[in-house]
Amino acid sequence: MYVYEQILKKVGECIESISSDACLADIARIVTTDSDTYILENKDKTNFDFIACKKGCAHCCVVFITVLLPEAVSIAAYLRKEGRAEKLIPLLEERVIETRWTEEQDWSLLGKKCIFLDEGGSCSIYTVRPLLCRAVTSASAEDCHEALASRIMGEEKPILMNLLIKKTYEQSFHALADAMKNNGMDSAGLELTRAVLCALKNEDLAERLKKGEKIRPC
Repeated sequence: MYVYEQILKKVGECIESISSDACLADIARIVTTDSDTYILENKDKTNFDFIACKKGCAHCCVVFITVLLPEAVSIAAYLRKEGRAEKLIPLLEERVIETRWTEEQDWSLLGKKCIFLDEGGSCSIYTVRPLLCRAVTSASAEDCHEALASRIMGEEKPILMNLLIKKTYEQSFHALADAMKNNGMDSAGLELTRAVLCALKNEDLAERLKKGEKIRPC
């Protein structure tokens, strides 16, 4: 897919010169912006009218979400700017303890809504939400509800999604990971809550990544 090659090249050039966590956050924003632009430029190849996802619809916000460190750093920077970082840290720490021994496939069975949902069920970090959150669309809110209910019963019910959006953000995620790996950086995917907590409590992640350190939040 063209977007993969485009982002791999662009991010690879940016990563070579990162000097701070702010640069990591900028890289995440570049990936998101280029992905959004690609989708808009190709919107004639898909039908956005069938997307049922709306503000306050949070059926899918109970699943395990994987992020890369630049994404986590971008979210942390956003929370600091909004003045919400200090209040969120203890809540994130509590969630990490609650989910410490939960396997990825069992995450939704806990029934715990994403820590970043507001009281109205809307995403409070929407503008900097992870790539793999952006990849999820649905043609039916009811299908999402039924799919989650089926998972509790040990079954898997497919959800009809917009493939252009899904593939674009997934390819962008892989391009970012590969660009990091090509530059000797740890490109492991990390659980969202743990990764953001790590980014909030550390402001030297860029330096550690450049040294080749493997960063594994508790």
